[in-house]
Amino acid sequence: MGGGGDLQTLTKEDLEPIPDVLEQCEREVVRLLLLYSPQPLAPDVSVAQYLLQQLDDTPFKTGIYADLLHLCREELNQGRWPEVRTLIQHGRSDMRALVAELATEKYELSPNWTTHQIYVPRELDLLQTACDNAILRFNKVNVERALAEHMEALRRPMDEAALDEHLTNIRLLKQMDNQLASMLGTVIPRAAL
Repeated sequence: MGGGGDLQTLTKEDLEPIPDVLEQCEREVVRLLLLYSPQPLAPDVSVAQYLLQQLDDTPFKTGIYADLLHLCREELNQGRWPEVRTLIQHGRSDMRALVAELATEKYELSPNWTTHQIYVPRELDLLQTACDNAILRFNKVNVERALAEHMEALRRPMDEAALDEHLTNIRLLKQMDNQLASMLGTVIPRAAL
C-alpha cells in the first residue's frame, strides 16, 4: 500500500472513514437551501419553498443537518430567507463551522476559460437540476435503507402474516428504488452488461 503498511497492521484511525451516504445527501439539501433559498425555480416558487415542500414528511437523521434545516424553516416562518450572514452568528460553534463550510466555495474557475470563450455553467444556472437531484438522491437513500431493514427482518422467525407484509413492502420499496434510479439516470440496463 502507498501508506507504508499492510491491512493487518493498520488501525481504525489509519483508515479513512467511509462517508455516510444519507449524511452526504442531507448535507447537499441543506447547502442548497442555505445558499439559494430566495432564488426562483419557477414563477412563485423559490428554492426554499420547493425543497421544504419536497422534504415535508421526511425527517433528517443526522443531528446537525436536522438542526440546520429546523433553523432554516424557522427563518422562513418568520418571513425571512435563511442567510449565511444570520446563521453564521448562531450560538453553537458546530453550527457556525458548518454554515461557514457550506458557504465556502472549494474551487474557483480559472479565468482562462473566458479568455478562450468557453462557457462553463455555474450551479446557479442549473439550480432546478441540482435541487431535483438532491431530493431524488435523498429519497433513494431512504428507500434503500428501508429496503435493507425489511430484508434484515426476513432473517428473523415470524408468522406468515408478518412475512407477507415484509415481502409486500420489499416489492413496493424495490419498485420505488428502481423508479428513483431511473429518474437519476443511475440504472444500467441488463442488456448493456
